[in-house]
Amino acid sequence: MEVLKLLLIHISLFLFCQATAQDNIYFLDGTTQSGKVLEISDERIIVKVTDEKQNIPRSAVLLIEYKNGSIEIYNTPNENITYNPVIERNKLKTAPRDQFHHSNFGSINTLALCNADISGFFEHMLPNGYIGLGAMGAYNFNPQANLLNLFIATLNNSKKKYDLGVYANFYPGEFQPEETSFYFGILFKYMRFDYTKVTEIKAPVGSTISSTLKYSDASGSQMATLLTFGTHTHLEKNFFIKTIFGVGGFNLRGDYRDQYNYFLNGGTGQTNPQNLYNRKFLLKLYLGINAGFTF
Repeated sequence: MEVLKLLLIHISLFLFCQATAQDNIYFLDGTTQSGKVLEISDERIIVKVTDEKQNIPRSAVLLIEYKNGSIEIYNTPNENITYNPVIERNKLKTAPRDQFHHSNFGSINTLALCNADISGFFEHMLPNGYIGLGAMGAYNFNPQANLLNLFIATLNNSKKKYDLGVYANFYPGEFQPEETSFYFGILFKYMRFDYTKVTEIKAPVGSTISSTLKYSDASGSQMATLLTFGTHTHLEKNFFIKTIFGVGGFNLRGDYRDQYNYFLNGGTGQTNPQNLYNRKFLLKLYLGINAGFTF
């Protein structure tokens, strides 16, 4: 009886293992799949995995190890492949980074065109994907400054000449080449302009004071520091749109400061002790909607 019991137990275990055993499918990419092979055709292999049927391309299968231990080879790999899921996931995460390492962005400020400015920007993205360093330059074709350059338009016969600047942008969420990225940064901007300097010469004539105005050509400049922020949006192919908003200021110096305050006070005289205004610092704004391309 004991021998019969042991025999029945062994038979039951064998039948259970046979019933639960599965076929193992090995793919050319190094992955495996367990299930029950139901059908094999010239193009497809139908496998039952849990309660679902899957159609697997026969060209993707290296071999099948059946539950009875037999093996059937369907394809031969071109090279040896070792599949590591962790490495493959890391590759998927880092692949987009390769698209913008050492990327360069060139653009033109379309808003500046409203002021007859041809304003160009160049930015180089560092390999870390968080910092972009750049330079800008602009030339103005207006014969005379207007309200868009209010702080020099106040001067007599003023004309803006050119801008030069350098900047650094920081992308806190890491630059995303296929999406919209937010950034903030700092811009150092130099502007050069020409104007006519007005000097008021006063001299006594009898019992009165005579005033004579002397005009001479002069040049001035602004050296502004601005905090900037904006967005960088990828468009089709290698094109993008970049928005820029900057706010900061600059110090008034030398003849520029004297002339600005002279006209701000209505031209009442540079040496008049009753001047209402004596500006030494002015605010500076910068706006941009840049259209550009990546190279």
